[in-house]
Amino acid sequence: MIRPLEKPRTSFKSTMANSSKRNLLLGGALLLGIIAFVALALRQDPVPNAQVQLSRIDFEAPLDKQEAKAIQHAVMNTAGVKHCYLNAGAGTLTFSYDLREQQNEVVLAAVQQTAATDARLYQVSESAKASSCPVTGAGSPVKKVLAYASQIWPF
Repeated sequence: MIRPLEKPRTSFKSTMANSSKRNLLLGGALLLGIIAFVALALRQDPVPNAQVQLSRIDFEAPLDKQEAKAIQHAVMNTAGVKHCYLNAGAGTLTFSYDLREQQNEVVLAAVQQTAATDARLYQVSESAKASSCPVTGAGSPVKKVLAYASQIWPF
């Protein structure tokens, strides 16, 4: 009589050994993947705009169209300036520049040579300094929630 083929029986130790080998291989592969990810992350160039600063110049009076064009042209032709937005009606000029190439005082000097109107760098008011950030400053929703939470559970 012919008997059907049976699967060879494996012992409990053999099953555990295979499972341990599989887990060791998976762990090694995961570790190699993490090492490769970190190596690639460290090889990448630094953040391209890490040294870009935003600044603002205020004018004493609104600017006429010709003067605004001349100021914008002078600012954009200054080395290191990336962007420039001039609101002639409000008398404000906002620009971004690379700190490695330029300083905002040099841009201000270029504007003062071009403009007939008195120009100065924007200075933050004392009340704005006191209130800090609109998200975490005095009277902000975050501050109110934290103040309420500290009454319930003191930190």
